[in-house]
Amino acid sequence: MSIYYEKAREFGNFLLQSEQAKNLTAATNTFNDDADAKKKFDDYKMYQQNIQETMHEQAFSEEEYKKAMARLTEMSAELKENTTIAGLLYAEAEFNTFVNKVLDVLKATITGVVEEEGCGGCGNHGNSGGCCGGH
Repeated sequence: MSIYYEKAREFGNFLLQSEQAKNLTAATNTFNDDADAKKKFDDYKMYQQNIQETMHEQAFSEEEYKKAMARLTEMSAELKENTTIAGLLYAEAEFNTFVNKVLDVLKATITGVVEEEGCGGCGNHGNSGGCCGGH
């Protein structure tokens, strides 16, 4: 294995030590221990999959489609009301935002193009020294 792959794996493991990753792990464990939350989530996914399969196999009438979408929206709202599921969704979003910011910095470093968002908000976007002006 190339040293680049080894370093990438190391970096991935380093990211897993972040507060965001720890929060996601805790939220996932809480979700996995909550039978009610898992059932609600599984029911939602199953209903969503059934709609997709039905749409693929046959056309919904406009009325059937509206009814199915209304039920899906209702189920989605119920999921968000469940504190375990809401906590998991929040932790996933926070982790994804964190990883995307890290990837923005990596991209800026590789391309030499420093964008405001990719710089981590340092406010110093000079070309000398790259992101943060080398500070």
